[in-house]
Amino acid sequence: MKKIQFLIVLAMVLFFTQAKAADPETPSFLPQYFAPAFTINGHVFKMINHSEKEGVEQFLYFTDDKSLTLLVENIRCDRPRATAIFRNVIINLNDRMKSKAGDFLEINSNDICAKVREDGKDKTVFVYVVPTAVQIWTYVEKSGENRKMESQFKIIKSFINRQRYSEAKGENVAMGLWGDAIYEYAQELLHKKNYKEAVEVLGQIIATSPYNFKAHIDFIENTADLKAAVNSAKVILKISESPELTIRAAKFLDKKIAFFDSIPFLDKYEMGLQVILIPLLPCDVSLLDEVSETYQKITSIPVKIRRIKESWQWGLPDRIPFERVAQKTLVELKGEDVIFTGYDKEKYIEEIRKAAETKDALVKYYTNKLTSRIKEGEGQYYADTYLNRFLTIIEKYRSFDKNTIYVGITGANIYSGDNNYLFSLYAETGNKFRGSILSYYMMQASNLSEDYESRKRLVERIAKELVPASLKSVNIPRSTDPTCPYSYSSGVARLDEKTLVLSEEVKNAIEKLKSK
Repeated sequence: MKKIQFLIVLAMVLFFTQAKAADPETPSFLPQYFAPAFTINGHVFKMINHSEKEGVEQFLYFTDDKSLTLLVENIRCDRPRATAIFRNVIINLNDRMKSKAGDFLEINSNDICAKVREDGKDKTVFVYVVPTAVQIWTYVEKSGENRKMESQFKIIKSFINRQRYSEAKGENVAMGLWGDAIYEYAQELLHKKNYKEAVEVLGQIIATSPYNFKAHIDFIENTADLKAAVNSAKVILKISESPELTIRAAKFLDKKIAFFDSIPFLDKYEMGLQVILIPLLPCDVSLLDEVSETYQKITSIPVKIRRIKESWQWGLPDRIPFERVAQKTLVELKGEDVIFTGYDKEKYIEEIRKAAETKDALVKYYTNKLTSRIKEGEGQYYADTYLNRFLTIIEKYRSFDKNTIYVGITGANIYSGDNNYLFSLYAETGNKFRGSILSYYMMQASNLSEDYESRKRLVERIAKELVPASLKSVNIPRSTDPTCPYSYSSGVARLDEKTLVLSEEVKNAIEKLKSK
């Protein structure tokens, strides 16, 4: 019996020893879960050298068939130094590509993926910033082997994001700084159906990055904690600017929100001083009750929300996405004036790519990003044409009471004349019928690259812009007070500076209209 027990123990020791020997030897600064990153196409990387000098730790590997070399470097540093190192790596890679050849495949705030061809070899470089260091992974192969090493970038990044979470966990500031990468890690856990771990990570995210509403909705739809889920749903309804997330949160709470089809149709012959607010799709109609309430507090003018029976279509955009950026980029790339008459989306993309061909790798990368945004983005609509159509539709509904105000509201991106964008446009027909179209597209956090969303801020911005969009129709002169929402000062910054209080001159003008 003792002999049998000894043989069993010996077999187990041999089994675990062999299993451990088969595992790749990972650098000491990496957690063991990085082990799969040291096997590629069935070939295991074997460590052949380790060194450390001036705060840079290096591990050198070969694959077992000697066809590929991997150098993994770790530079321990704090966040400010990591930012400086990261920028210097980009500059260094770009300089190397000028005299050699290569491309940047991805650059974001904390990651780089690049290819450099030098000394008869192809080098693929991955750079990752983590909370305590900068890691550089360099793969070297003979030119012509054409391995798609960039696919390895995402594999390693998944482990890097896990490391970022592990190092940042428990520190509010660090969790906030690495929130986007940690959210990627949570999404990957959900994709792998590791729901328990994913919910734990999501819980950490929404506690330290409460404006990450996508994390809130993922938490709601995967947690077993009903109380916490209800709280997240209420946060979304209260703060998020996203119609999609608002609908999903409302559905979870079994709460009714306004939909386009639930809005009453516009009646004929409306009378009296009032604003008829008419949504023109795309439009988040769930905002309109809050906008109306805020506007009424500002002006004391009542608001009705109505929809039209007539079909409303925006058609093809009159400007391509990011047209002004595209024009500025082309002029800078060519170093001369460009006549843009006859340019369509395809022409812009083609000319930008041609102009960037002779530029350095960094310029090529960012121009490629721009052309991708142009290709996938939404265009702009010439507001004058659509306002005329809107007034033509509405005119058959109007009464002879000129104090009844009609404003179309939309989330479409509009412009007029030489403007980059437009909040609202007012016009008067030949029959003296007046009205406006208001767009909140450029009031949204997502289109302004703002740090966080705020439904309250968006509602107030729309309500403030509704003041000039409406009061122009009743011939009230503009205020000379720049803090009044009916002043001439424009732009998002000026819109936020304006208060929710009218100047005395405008208040008095409204009271005179009411008394008639």
